[in-house]
Amino acid sequence: MYSQSTTLDAITDKMSSDATTAALAPSSKAHLYVKSNEYIPVALSNDAVHDDSMCSQQKRKRDALQYAMSCPKDVEESDNTFEEPATPAKGRLCVQCKDYFPLACFISEDRTDNPTVCNNHVPNKRYCRGCGDFVKLDLFSRGPTRQFACRKHMNLYGGVKQSKKKQMENPETKRRTQQWRRCYEDSRRLRHAPPSMSQVDIEREIQKVDSKSTGNYAVMPVDIKIATSPQNVTVVTLQQRLDLMKLVDSGDLDACTRVLAAIQNSYA
Repeated sequence: MYSQSTTLDAITDKMSSDATTAALAPSSKAHLYVKSNEYIPVALSNDAVHDDSMCSQQKRKRDALQYAMSCPKDVEESDNTFEEPATPAKGRLCVQCKDYFPLACFISEDRTDNPTVCNNHVPNKRYCRGCGDFVKLDLFSRGPTRQFACRKHMNLYGGVKQSKKKQMENPETKRRTQQWRRCYEDSRRLRHAPPSMSQVDIEREIQKVDSKSTGNYAVMPVDIKIATSPQNVTVVTLQQRLDLMKLVDSGDLDACTRVLAAIQNSYA
């Protein structure tokens, strides 16, 4: 069974060692000591034996378990968790307008809150952002676009100044606006009705004389006693306009009419 080189003492020691190992192996009260390959009772094992009998991954699990057991419950929860407070809603969808409006638009005069329909559907009233209240529809400017600022607060909340400034950046729009405004100011000084000619009509008349659109011409009525119209209009330079208005201020309307007729005949 054994080789001749094996002595009786070695066989005896081997058998006793196997018997000790077999006796201790099934028991849970012993640890396997890796260096000596022997099972040592728990009572005789120390911290060094525990460290040598565990791999690095087992040590980390043991340390993590010991730390979790030692920490209080309030420390176990993460201190970095922060729940952001819910931001209150600033607007709401009106099911009839199909658009969002401020929450104040859904509160009626008796302070009742309508969750679905805004107060724009209240008869003869509309919410004004400048007034902060519902005012009569007569105070709003009429037009195809629904305004939420009355005439008093139109420049502040309606965006009129910004819109006009953007329009005047176009040189053609600026020129046509100035030509029509000169005609309107002349009608007020002559105490006439507002001119019935649009900006396009005035531009067409001036282009008959000023094809390059220099902006140095204006329109005036041929008969200074009648309002400007497509049948009563002539084109003059800006300097001629100033001289003619001086005659009007002096009260010599007949002389002003003769000068305007001569200017119209010169273009024929």
